[in-house]
Amino acid sequence: MRPVSKGFGRMPLDRLTIHHIAFRAPCGVRPEERALGNDFVAEVTLELDLGRAGRTDALADTVDYGEVADTVVGTAAGERHLVEHLAEDIAAAILAAHPVTAVEVSLTKRHPPVAAIGGGVTVVIRRSGAPPAAP
Repeated sequence: MRPVSKGFGRMPLDRLTIHHIAFRAPCGVRPEERALGNDFVAEVTLELDLGRAGRTDALADTVDYGEVADTVVGTAAGERHLVEHLAEDIAAAILAAHPVTAVEVSLTKRHPPVAAIGGGVTVVIRRSGAPPAAP
């Protein structure tokens, strides 16, 4: 069963997608990748009830996608080895800071240091509910 909104009865939650959040981050297995940084692009899809915002035309009744983009870029500032880890941290930060039920993060490392890969590497994760506790 899909999540339901609190709007008009049992309706599926709405989705808001933020495209092409571009940033540079110190993420990579090799030390020089972390020192120099890598170019990333994130696509973030948020699940939340957009019905009230659609009726009121008030930013207070939705999520501010500029603030979500700032959360993505701010989270990416910390050093990591794996794209998977960065995607998890971005999802957890969005869930913790914004009024969403679930988030899908598609994170592309645009130029991994592998000669045979010319189009980047993408990790796609979907998380919902409260962020997991740190190990």
